[in-house]
Amino acid sequence: MKIERELSGQEIKTLDKGEKEIAKRHTRLTRFVLIWTGTCLVGGIVIAVFMNPNLWLLLSGTVLVFAGIGLWTFFQERNKGQKELKQIQYLRTINRVTSIKVKTNEFYELTEEEDEGVYYLFQITPDKILCFGGQDFYSNKKFPSSDFEIVEGKGEHGQIVLLETYSHGDKIKPLKKIKGKEKWDLLAKINPDEFQIIEGRLEQFA
Repeated sequence: MKIERELSGQEIKTLDKGEKEIAKRHTRLTRFVLIWTGTCLVGGIVIAVFMNPNLWLLLSGTVLVFAGIGLWTFFQERNKGQKELKQIQYLRTINRVTSIKVKTNEFYELTEEEDEGVYYLFQITPDKILCFGGQDFYSNKKFPSSDFEIVEGKGEHGQIVLLETYSHGDKIKPLKKIKGKEKWDLLAKINPDEFQIIEGRLEQFA
């Protein structure tokens, strides 16, 4: 079922990895901006040597525009990375994640049709169904399984910072696959993006 707990060692390593990826991205971005700006300046100088002096003003404006594009990209991506780091630090500070543990062999699959991801209905107790899914929950060699845990950690404004799925049981197949109009009608009635738990039995969706 759904509980709150502290970050595990494995999840702290995941956050560490995320911070390292942001740092690498920043390094690549800095290198790109330096090369881009240098290319614009050198290219502008070379072209200026061979072009009509009356067009130098136009060339200067063009070089500045292209250099400005590089700097704008740099600051935009840097700010994005800083926000991501801030949310990771926030999650470390509060040290709280939501854990959902599921043990069952009964579930329905709401098959992907466009790019919305795969959604699931898991019978977690005799009269309760867990609804969840999206692009983070595609089937793989271990998932869906008869015993798994979903861990979600959010930032200070509710954005997802950490989302992990740990499979411990055997790989299982859905009792039924729902698609087409039946699927979309069902998604309109529930809120699987919030890991909603509803009353009932899977058979009511058969």
